[in-house]
Amino acid sequence: MKIRQGFVSNSSSSSFHLYGVEMDRNEFQKMILDKGLTTQDELDKLGLDEVLWSAVQGLEGICISAWDAVYFGRFYSYIGDDETLKAFKENVEKALKEFLGDDVECKEYEEVYPD
Repeated sequence: MKIRQGFVSNSSSSSFHLYGVEMDRNEFQKMILDKGLTTQDELDKLGLDEVLWSAVQGLEGICISAWDAVYFGRFYSYIGDDETLKAFKENVEKALKEFLGDDVECKEYEEVYPD
């Protein structure tokens, strides 16, 4: 019998933990089209996932769930070594307000769901 020591991942599920906002996938897609961050042709060719990663800078956490939600912000795993939690959240809120407008309300999202 082999015994594995160390981290063991479960490939049958995905998870994330980020600070940011949740939006409806269709509303988010319309918003990035309206802002001119992509074109419909690009969306059709690449898909929303790929377009988002290239269009939006400074916000590493972009997750698209199977339930048509887009979670948009930064993963907690990207907190800098010299960054406090308060500074991390302030930086996320600032970036999201620049991108989405001043009425953004950020919160913590943690999800685990099957692949």
